[in-house]
Amino acid sequence: KGCYPSEVEGLKTFRCSNARLTEVPRDILNTTKKLYLDSDRIPFLPRDAFWDLPLLLELDLSHNAIVGIESRAFQGLAEHLHSLDLSSNRLVSISKDAFSNLKAKVNLSNNPWLCDCQLQELIRTVDLVVGSLGGIICDSSTQEEHMGKAFLQVIADMDLSNMYKKTTDI
Repeated sequence: KGCYPSEVEGLKTFRCSNARLTEVPRDILNTTKKLYLDSDRIPFLPRDAFWDLPLLLELDLSHNAIVGIESRAFQGLAEHLHSLDLSSNRLVSISKDAFSNLKAKVNLSNNPWLCDCQLQELIRTVDLVVGSLGGIICDSSTQEEHMGKAFLQVIADMDLSNMYKKTTDI
């Protein structure tokens, strides 16, 4: 166990899978192209967590305990990053600002999402991995009947942003 550098398909890779990490390591080479931080215990991604990895192409943060992502956590990655895996974490809600300028394909499936206007805006903003939208399930919602349903199924019938505004304007 632990972290180690390697080379995969000629690309500098840094593997920290199953390393029991509780934060993003700071000693990753800035020439790293692929970073595996999957199956760890990372609970939170602070602002500028990856600022010193400008050449990163792929970032795997799946199977962690991530509950929060600060805005600009992925700052500095917009130029090259093309794959970001945040599946199977503990994400309930994220501001779309966390992904500002990011062009990467993002996987947000298998998280306990709160299905609300903020999630709807996030999904409109982020470029999701093909086929992953079906894995975004409403774990909680302002509307009890939405719980346990796929987000796709919920938004097929209504605009959560308009519904939210109507219920708060009373």
